[in-house]
Amino acid sequence: MSEHTEGPWIAGKEIQLDDDGIQTVPIFGPEGPGFGRVGTAYAEIGRDNELWPNARLQAAATELYEKGRELLLALETYDPDIQVSLATAEAFIKLREAIVKAETT
Repeated sequence: MSEHTEGPWIAGKEIQLDDDGIQTVPIFGPEGPGFGRVGTAYAEIGRDNELWPNARLQAAATELYEKGRELLLALETYDPDIQVSLATAEAFIKLREAIVKAETT
């Protein structure tokens, strides 16, 4: 299991400017803004419409990771004789790869 700041994470409510004048949204741990950031969402200049979606995705990261691990654990204890579609099997493989990426890189 990877070590990370416990969730849920929270996207800040206001856009801030970094030292280069780029718009950012701070991402906070469960204690909120008074306890420092766990991350910062950015959007490239001219792509400001991506800022809030990036912030929401980062804020959801711990919950997505934890629920993905729970799903994989449930699948590993699932009856191996049950057949699933190729698309479902491929989706599970991609989920496992994403979990491994979060835990090792």
